[in-house]
Amino acid sequence: TVEELRLLMYKTEHLEKSSGIIEFKNEAYRFLMTSSPDRNNMSIVYLSMQPENEVLGRLVTVLTVTGLSGLVMVFIISLFMADRALIPIKQSWERQRNFVADASHELRTPLAVIQTNLELVMGNPYDTVESQSKWLEYIQTENRRMARLVNDLLFLARADSNQELVEKKHFLLDASIRDAVLPLESTALRKGIKLQLTMDPDIGFFGDETRIKQLVVILIDNALKYTPPGGIVQLELKAQENNVEMQTG
Repeated sequence: TVEELRLLMYKTEHLEKSSGIIEFKNEAYRFLMTSSPDRNNMSIVYLSMQPENEVLGRLVTVLTVTGLSGLVMVFIISLFMADRALIPIKQSWERQRNFVADASHELRTPLAVIQTNLELVMGNPYDTVESQSKWLEYIQTENRRMARLVNDLLFLARADSNQELVEKKHFLLDASIRDAVLPLESTALRKGIKLQLTMDPDIGFFGDETRIKQLVVILIDNALKYTPPGGIVQLELKAQENNVEMQTG
């Protein structure tokens, strides 16, 4: 209004400067004040700073949103990179945990077989060593297997160094399985379980003989564990045209 304009001009005249910024009714104005040479006339030009403040406000908002978005993206990328960096550690920890579980399970089996065979030998103190040679041979076999399991403690170090964990070679699968299963005969005998092997002869195979023996021992040991007295644990090995089939029950 005219009255407001007069108040603004009055306030501007008392600033004692010809240009600058003046605030009036919560708004800011740029002003330029000039006078005629004879100082009889005075002109004042006002320019509202509202558009500039709006642009500045939008710029601050954009910069704030952009900065926060950048921080969020950096945080997400950091989490992703940290998770990727932890993958080898997680894998190593998982391998170690699996190895400890497998090793403890596999060590229990030969210890149980050795204990059972020793009980059979000690239960017949007047028999000759020759008459009990089968049980003594089983003890020796399981002792060797325990030595191999102890050597497998190098598994973690080899795994962490990305060394080859599987040692493949040609061997007779039926003979290896028989060597792995027969020491468990004493355990089956003690529990009153019949251990029956049906295998095709001279089955050539290429693979890791030690790991296959470990797998077979675990399968038969679990079968003996959950078979009631008087039951039968069977292992059947058949040579197919291009593969080998093994069944337990």
